[in-house]
Amino acid sequence: MNPEECNHCGRCKGRCPFGAVTEYQNGYKIYIGGRWGKRVAHGLTLTKIFTDEEEVMNVVEKAINLFKNEGIAGERFADTVNRLGFEYVNNKLINE
Repeated sequence: MNPEECNHCGRCKGRCPFGAVTEYQNGYKIYIGGRWGKRVAHGLTLTKIFTDEEEVMNVVEKAINLFKNEGIAGERFADTVNRLGFEYVNNKLINE
């Protein structure tokens, strides 16, 4: 398995006939800053795997508050993430 090609989808979990994949962490990946429309933006994955739904909901609430407090009127969330920088937003959502 090439770790650079792995997207952590979980399809290999329990299916590898060679036992190459033995460690798993069930959880949720959160992508931020994605957008459809005329200017498509691919979302970026927060740097943490979240292990329970309450933790996910807390991050969603933090993202909404960050957008409300630091977004500019008429700006899309993808643009806010781009303007503030992914590292800054990731840190705000995970650590604060």
